[in-house]
Amino acid sequence: MSYKEIKRKWDKLTDGWFGLIIYIFLGYIIAFGAIQLSGAVLQTSTPIVSVFSCSMEHATNSLCTMSPQPTSPTYICGQNVVSYDNSFDSYWSVCGAWYTTNGYTKEDFNKWKFSNGFSVGDMLVVQRGEYKVGDIVVYQSAMGYPIIHRVVKIEGDTLTTKGDRNSVPDQPISKSLVHGKTVLLLPALGWVKMIFTQVTGIV
Repeated sequence: MSYKEIKRKWDKLTDGWFGLIIYIFLGYIIAFGAIQLSGAVLQTSTPIVSVFSCSMEHATNSLCTMSPQPTSPTYICGQNVVSYDNSFDSYWSVCGAWYTTNGYTKEDFNKWKFSNGFSVGDMLVVQRGEYKVGDIVVYQSAMGYPIIHRVVKIEGDTLTTKGDRNSVPDQPISKSLVHGKTVLLLPALGWVKMIFTQVTGIV
């Protein structure tokens, strides 16, 4: 069968709504294969995650109105900020006290990876490895969904994490629950997965 005949049959098969379904299905298969391959390379079952929560958001954001902590677009680290310009200095003036009390200076925080946090709709690439204070890790919560927070304490085989926007840290977790740490940030690309999840219910 010649290339032209194959193309003609393919065009006929993928015409109209049925064709759209085929392309969506193929896109899902390709994406699934890419995730499996990247998972093998990065040595984690969760190589790519989308950011659904505002817990690592440093800026005021109209999307930040959800649980688990009472939030509003201007509710940051337990305070309803009034004068806030979304800069690192503004973030530190509101949230820095917790870190200072726990032995971390502004300079320490600023040296950590992704020190400006990230936003709802961003996509993160995750890799398994050794963890240190300041790393942003992805771990499995008791509720069954992944949490993306920063490591603020390590004791033996347990980690304590905290969302940059949250006023208090999380409960300590075993390292065995950690999928990996964030190695790359892809701004806004997570919206594709988020919309797909909302439409199909597939996580």
